[in-house]
This record gives sequence, structure tokens and C-alpha cells, in this order.
Amino acid sequence: MTVGVDYRNFPRGCIPDMVEDVGRGVRWVFQNIERYGGDTSNVMLMGQSAGAHLAAMLLLEHGLLEAKHTAEGKEFTDNWSVKDLQGFLGISGPYHLEKLGPHLSSRGLYPGIMTHMTAGDLQGCSPEALLQNKEWQAVGSDAAALLPPLHLFHGDQDKAVPVWSSEQFAKALKEAGANVILDVRKGMTHTYPVVEGPMRRHDPQVELVLPMLLGAGAEKRISDQAPLPPMAPLRILDVAGIISPF
Repeated sequence: MTVGVDYRNFPRGCIPDMVEDVGRGVRWVFQNIERYGGDTSNVMLMGQSAGAHLAAMLLLEHGLLEAKHTAEGKEFTDNWSVKDLQGFLGISGPYHLEKLGPHLSSRGLYPGIMTHMTAGDLQGCSPEALLQNKEWQAVGSDAAALLPPLHLFHGDQDKAVPVWSSEQFAKALKEAGANVILDVRKGMTHTYPVVEGPMRRHDPQVELVLPMLLGAGAEKRISDQAPLPPMAPLRILDVAGIISPF
């Protein structure tokens, strides 16, 4: 079962508003998903690109808030905890917005848009930078211990968000004490996991999600599925991958 969480886009909202919306979506899942046959003991959080960034922000901020409440001897009253999640899957995410600026400039894009989207707080809206701030440092080991297993997936041919975004975030997470796997795929672009791959009938997201949720035997269930023909001629998909700006 999949729940697609939407959020306010700029300029209707800035990044803190978007993270709040994602948090409301997760809260709704834990409050309501059993009505639809879902299992609150087997929930994972995932996002691609901007979704990976927002989901990572929510995960770290929520974990930090939980750890701060514990350190201060206060009760945490939300209906979900980061430790309730089976895992987090971040795909092609931009995890440090300030570092991303020069890359955007090199591609002829306006990096100042991120200043507007963050209300001037690039550091505060960057998951990697959050791990370095004073609030996290005060209770960081306790917060990291609450986090579920983290899986960062990135293609090494990503032109929209360079692969170093996941590499450096993974390094910072490991140094913070989190359980993280860095998964860099050769030849994959920013959109391959969501466009070109599925159109080829190769879905890296399914290959990652099912084992995280279903455990042992999930890989065999995937491999035993009858192969389906590509959704478009492979030559066209090859060309699309080459000319894609992402």
C-alpha cells in the first residue's frame, strides 16, 4: 500500500511549510491507514529529489524533537516516532542547499531561488547542515539512535543533483551514529528511477522497497515475476536518457 503525500509548492509555501505538510501526511498515515488495510508496524518513508530532501528534513527534525523531549524529561505526545518506521529511502536528494548553489549556477540556473524558498535560511533547511548545528550536537547520539535504517540511492550520472549530495550526507549521517547505506548506481540519471527505468520495466525503487518492507524472500518474488515488454522502444529510451537535462 502506497500513500502519496503532497505539499505546498513555492511561492504558496516555503520549505518549512513543505516539511510541515509532509509531517501531517505521515501523521495521517499512522492515524488512519489501518482503516484501509494498512499496517502501522510496517511503514517506511521515501522520497525522490525534492521529496527526498523534505522527507530527510522531517525525519531528522522529528528525531531531534523526540530526543530533546527525552533529555528534558518531557513526554512526547505525537502519534508517531521515527523509531516506528521500518526505514527511510532517499532517492537522488539534494541534502545541502547551500552547497548546491554553485552547481545550479554552472547549469545556467538561478541559485537565489533557494534563498527565497528557504526564507533566507539555507543552512536550516538542509538535512546535512542540521547534523552540524548546536541543537543536534547537544542530543545527537540519542537522536541518531532513534532513526530507522537509512538508504540513500543516487545515480552517478545525475545532472540535476550531483551524486556528491548523497555521498556527503551519508558520511555526515555515519559520523552522527546513524545506520546508513549509500547506494550509488553507475550510469543512472536523476530521472532513471522514476521515468526511464520503469519504462524499461526496470524499477529500482521496487527492488529496494519490497525487501525493506517484506524481508527475506522479497527479491525472489521480484525475480519470479513474468517479464513485461518495455513501454517504448529501447532506442528511444536510450536517446531520451542521453538528451535528458536531468
